[in-house]
Amino acid sequence: MSRFPLLSEPLGPDLTTIEAWAQSINRSPAYIQGYWTRLEDWPAPVGELPPGGRDGRGRGRHVYRLADLEALRSAHPEMRPENRRRPIDTTLDHDLRVTLGFFAGIAGVARKTVTQARGYPGFPEPGTDGKYRLGDLLDYWPARPGKRGKARTSRPD
Repeated sequence: MSRFPLLSEPLGPDLTTIEAWAQSINRSPAYIQGYWTRLEDWPAPVGELPPGGRDGRGRGRHVYRLADLEALRSAHPEMRPENRRRPIDTTLDHDLRVTLGFFAGIAGVARKTVTQARGYPGFPEPGTDGKYRLGDLLDYWPARPGKRGKARTSRPD
């Protein structure tokens, strides 16, 4: 028996499930359920969808007010992906010779993230000292191929 009123789909525009909301904010439902629902100010569900199993067993999905979830997200700016990484410091001398590990620290990403990008088209070439010109890396990084940039072409072997 449900603790919350049983609702049916389609939900109104002011109501949502964790699954639908997660997709709209580019997060996984498992991440939200694993971390965010543990917050003290996580809103209470306003209803529940019936179980989706063939035999009517199982748990239904909780339904929330969209405004409550967005208010929670606004109250916790660390939840927004754009606030998770600090901006790259572009005031450094662009002619500075740096290692990829040093650049990863400046970019606020894992070292492996930068070193894996070496094989992709357009990645700057190292100098004879094995280091890279910081300005070249700064120019390349925001426009790099991959998940958030242009479509990746095949990796050279």
